[in-house]
Amino acid sequence: MSYSQKKKDLPSLANEYILGSDTDIRVVIGIDVEYKGSKKTSVSIWRPHIKVNDAGEKELSVVQTVSDQVCSPIDP
Repeated sequence: MSYSQKKKDLPSLANEYILGSDTDIRVVIGIDVEYKGSKKTSVSIWRPHIKVNDAGEKELSVVQTVSDQVCSPIDP
């Protein structure tokens, strides 16, 4: 779990966690809560992706599978 003040930092954090763990981390979930105004919340998800390049070598990358999915508010 990590905390970031800025939504724009989430993709680089996801890359750092997944690539740095050599895929031991299988998913990174980013939750963005808008604290001012609407209090809108959205979720983004990143996962590791392994592909084979033209040379036949495996390459590890990170793919965002959910992008800014807006969550419905929960009524108390």
